[in-house]
Amino acid sequence: MSGTLIPYPTQQQQQHQHQQCQLYCGGCGTLLVYPYGSNHVRCALCSFVTNAPAHLNCGSCGLLLMYPAGAHAVKCSSCQFITCLAPQTQTVIVENPMTLDDSGQLVSSVAVGITTKHA
Repeated sequence: MSGTLIPYPTQQQQQHQHQQCQLYCGGCGTLLVYPYGSNHVRCALCSFVTNAPAHLNCGSCGLLLMYPAGAHAVKCSSCQFITCLAPQTQTVIVENPMTLDDSGQLVSSVAVGITTKHA
């Protein structure tokens, strides 16, 4: 039997699969209902596109939280835990093999950089 394998949805995807959210249209103020995970919602009345808030689960109690895009941290209204969203930086040092300079002396070659990773 051949075909494309479709991965099973994660537990979080299954949990929110049929969940609906609400927000007010940024153009006319109409209450809009949209599926969980949407990035933008277009109003059927005025056609205004409103950015949907992002979602995450609290890092402590697991409560589903909504937050505006671009937020650096979200504080849970239930347990007061702060979940950081800002990129964390890490210094990386790479020591390359030593080489010889024009006079035959060993020279070390070290590169230093900063990486960012999301929390």
